[in-house]
Amino acid sequence: MKAITPKVLLKDLRELITAARQDVARQVNSALVLLYWRIGKRIHRDILKEKRAEYGEQIVSAVSRELAAEFGQGFSTHCGDNLLSVLCSFLF
Repeated sequence: MKAITPKVLLKDLRELITAARQDVARQVNSALVLLYWRIGKRIHRDILKEKRAEYGEQIVSAVSRELAAEFGQGFSTHCGDNLLSVLCSFLF
């Protein structure tokens, strides 16, 4: 068996760490997409009764303010790259 140099070991460990970070990011992104889809489905089913509504944006805005206050700005409709904002644009 060939001896591994510290430089090679560090390179391998960096690759393992980078791969793990990428895996975690993919898992988090998948979970967020599913979460936002479930939120949108719930609003669409329970509040809008499966229809489009002019007031739907107001409902989402009010709910978003409450969720953002409790869970952070990721639930704000004012966040431009927020998936909830994208979802809302499809629902209303």
